[in-house]
Amino acid sequence: MTNLIYQVGRITGEPKTFFISSQQGKFCLESELSSFFLKEYMKSKQERAEVVLIYPVSILLNKGLPEMLGKRNLNDSRQKVQKILEEPDKYLNSPDSYIREIPCEKNRDDILVVHSLGTYAGITLNGFYDDIVLELFFDMVKRYLKYKQVQAIYLDISSGLNIYVSAMIEAARYFSTFVTLMNWKNDTNSAEDDTSNIPEIIITFSDPIIGNDSSEYEIHLQKQIYLETFMSPLLSYFKKTYQSKTLSEDELNKLLKDNIYSDKNERPLKNQLKEKLLKSLLIYSSITNCTPLYLYYIDRHTDHGVFKEIETIIDYAEKKLYLNYRESPKLNKEFYIEVICQLALYAGMLKILKNKIEKFDQDTGIRLKDLGETFEKILSNIGFNRGLIFLKNEVDITEKNINEYFEKNKNETEKWIKLREIKFPDSKSTLNKRNFIAHIGLAAEITEIKKDKDGEIYVRYSETIEMNKLDKFLLESN
Repeated sequence: MTNLIYQVGRITGEPKTFFISSQQGKFCLESELSSFFLKEYMKSKQERAEVVLIYPVSILLNKGLPEMLGKRNLNDSRQKVQKILEEPDKYLNSPDSYIREIPCEKNRDDILVVHSLGTYAGITLNGFYDDIVLELFFDMVKRYLKYKQVQAIYLDISSGLNIYVSAMIEAARYFSTFVTLMNWKNDTNSAEDDTSNIPEIIITFSDPIIGNDSSEYEIHLQKQIYLETFMSPLLSYFKKTYQSKTLSEDELNKLLKDNIYSDKNERPLKNQLKEKLLKSLLIYSSITNCTPLYLYYIDRHTDHGVFKEIETIIDYAEKKLYLNYRESPKLNKEFYIEVICQLALYAGMLKILKNKIEKFDQDTGIRLKDLGETFEKILSNIGFNRGLIFLKNEVDITEKNINEYFEKNKNETEKWIKLREIKFPDSKSTLNKRNFIAHIGLAAEITEIKKDKDGEIYVRYSETIEMNKLDKFLLESN
C-alpha cells in the first residue's frame, strides 16, 4: 500500500534536522523539507511513500528569487527564473514544466501547481479559493483511483501560506467522504467487503523553526476523524439548494447543464453522467425505502464504468481549471464535489449489492425468505435500523397472508398467482406510489406469488411490469 504526503513546496530554504520519537526509539535525519523526512521515516518501517509538493503558480514570480538562487550556487536556475520574470506569460501558460526544471527540493516524487491570489512581480493573479480546493481534491481522487490501495494521506502543514494549507485540509475532508462512500462497511466475513480501502487522514507538522533555538525539530502527527453516514451527497445538495423540489430527471439534467456540461457539443458527456447519477439515485432510494425486489430488476453499471466516469469529470474540469493561470474559472465547487461523491456512493452500493442481489430466473422467482434475509444484512451493515424493523414486519405479514391463502387453496400451489388475488381478491385498485413504498415494493398489483411442494414461497414481478413507473415512485420518494 502507498502513503501519500502533501506539503506546500518552497524554492529556497536550508536543510533542517527533524526527528520522530516512538516506542521503537528516536528516528532523526537532516532533510530539506519535513515531508521528505517523513518519507524516509516510512521507508525505515518498510512502508512505501510518495511526496507530492503543492506549488502556488506565484512561486517563481518573485523579484528577489534569482539573487537567492545565485547565493545557493544554482546559477542555471537563477537564469531560468530571471527569464520567467522577463516573459511571465510564457511561464503562466505552462508553469508545471518550468517548476520541474528547478532542481530545488529534488526529493519530491511529483508536483501539483495550483492557482494563486495576489500581485507578484507586477503580475496580478486572480485565483479563486474554491478552485484551489477542487485542484487538490481532484489530485487526491486521481491518485487514489490510480493506486487502488492508499494506506494514509499525510497533510504536512509545516510550510505554506494559510490559504493553501486551509485548502489542503478542506480537500482532504471531502476526500474522506469520497472514499468512505466508495468503501461503505459491508460483510465483515468477506475479505473483499471491509473498510481497508479507506485511507487515514493525518495532519503532520514540525516544531516551529523561525524563532526556535533548537537544533532538532520534532515532527508531530495528528489523525483526523470524520464521521460519515450512509447518505446521498447529490440529494443533500439539491434539497439544501431547492428546498421544496423533488430531484426529477429533468431537474438533474438542468443541474448538469447549468454547472458542468453547458455546451451542446457536450450533450453525450452530460447524458452518460446523468444516466449513472439516475441509477445511483434509484438504487439509493430502493435501499433507504426498503424495496428489495426492485433491485433484482434494475440494470446496474459496473464499478469500472463508474470509476471511468469520475476520471472523465475530473479531466473535463481540470482542462477548465488549468486553461489560464492568471485567473481561475470559478467552478461550482460544491456541485462538482457532490456529483463525484455521489458516483463514489454508486460504486459503494454496487459493492454492497455484488454477489448478494443479482438477476434471477423469472420462471423460478426468488425465495421470499432469501429476499428478506439478504436485504436485512444490507440494512444492518449500513446502520439503517428503522428500515430493518419495517422490512421484517412486511415480510412476516406477507408470508402469513400467503400461507393462509394456500391453506384454503392447496390445489393452486406450484403456479404463479397475483398477490392481489391473495390479499385483495375483490379489489380493483391500480398501482400507486403509496402502496408500492408501504409494502417494501411488493405491491399487490405487480407482484406474483408461488408456493412450491416443499412449502417455500417465491416472489417475482409480473412480466408486464412498467419499470419506468417504479423509477418515478422511487425518485419521488428520495
